Amino acid sequence: MLYPLFLHTKDVMITHQVSEATARGIIKDINAHYKLPKRPYVSLKCYCEYYMLDKADVVACLNAELRAS
Repeated sequence: MLYPLFLHTKDVMITHQVSEATARGIIKDINAHYKLPKRPYVSLKCYCEYYMLDKADVVACLNAELRAS
């Protein structure tokens, strides 16, 4: 199964069901935790490690939202 390499603000908004500002804060926190440069996205690997999630579960959540749209 193919997974996205990066999660952008919209993806974090979907997975956490939060506002855009909160999603940007989550991305900022994860990048700071892993000492990564400031950027408007986060890698799927870092996101899953930070929240102790399985990649397949995150992708399934995003795919479900795509199908619902």
